[in-house]
Amino acid sequence: MAYDDMKVRAILNEIRGFDHTGASYVGAPAVFGMNFQAVSVGQKLKAEQVLTAPLLMGGYVSIDGTLMPSDGLEATLDHTDQSIGAMVTALAEQGLLDSTLVIVTAKHGNSPMDPATLVRVNPTVISNIVNTVAPGLALLSADTGPLIWLKGSSTPAAVVEQLNLPANRAAARVDQILWGPDLAAQYADPATDSRVPDIIILPTPGTVYTTSATKIADHGGFGDEDVHVALLVSNSALPRKTITDPVETRQIACTILKALNLVCDGLMSEQIEPSKFLPHSDHKHDGSTIGVLSKRGKASR
Repeated sequence: MAYDDMKVRAILNEIRGFDHTGASYVGAPAVFGMNFQAVSVGQKLKAEQVLTAPLLMGGYVSIDGTLMPSDGLEATLDHTDQSIGAMVTALAEQGLLDSTLVIVTAKHGNSPMDPATLVRVNPTVISNIVNTVAPGLALLSADTGPLIWLKGSSTPAAVVEQLNLPANRAAARVDQILWGPDLAAQYADPATDSRVPDIIILPTPGTVYTTSATKIADHGGFGDEDVHVALLVSNSALPRKTITDPVETRQIACTILKALNLVCDGLMSEQIEPSKFLPHSDHKHDGSTIGVLSKRGKASR
């Protein structure tokens, strides 16, 4: 929360026309932006001893079968809400609120939400399986959606065959394996782009790959709790309405450009992976869907 406060102060300075330090008057920018870390930490942090406060527990708790934020997560939600409120107040004071489109979202969630489903798996379980057929694993990025990069002489097919053995699937909690043409259909081809992992594991929901005995959640997977995030778009001219169209967070960039009367393909990312701006508030849901889910977040708007 203290880290977020530092960034909020910078934004408040900019709203008032100063540079982020508040030392020099430079005029308000056309676009403000920052990220909050507190809520993510509140979802993942098991416990934190604050010197001036009682022990705060993170994550979610089940109350009569309903998942509710813990006291620690509730504290971070309240703090972030107050920070956004301070920005809105500053925009109003500067006469900028009516001409500002406020967008609040998240790049990911953290899973599992239900502590009863949590199963921690040491990531060496995966690396040991891989190394039986592909010695010298290049890189493993685990969290809740293991990404596997193999060295040049290793073949994904042999590794997938090994991962698919019943005992290995159980030990590594493998639900699905994405590789080969199915992987290349959603991303670039790892055979021609070394940034793309050779194999992606979709684990059994609730799995967190960690060496920590206290971690309660993480992100990086394809499950709903990782990729379904909140999305709020607000302006004084927009009516209050919930739009149920399936959307993707990457549409936000195009939406910002449209709000500034710029074309979406002005961004290199939009030229490579085109997207559409978010639906208008008067848009009627037509029942259409948007493509295949990638590791970008899907949003509930």
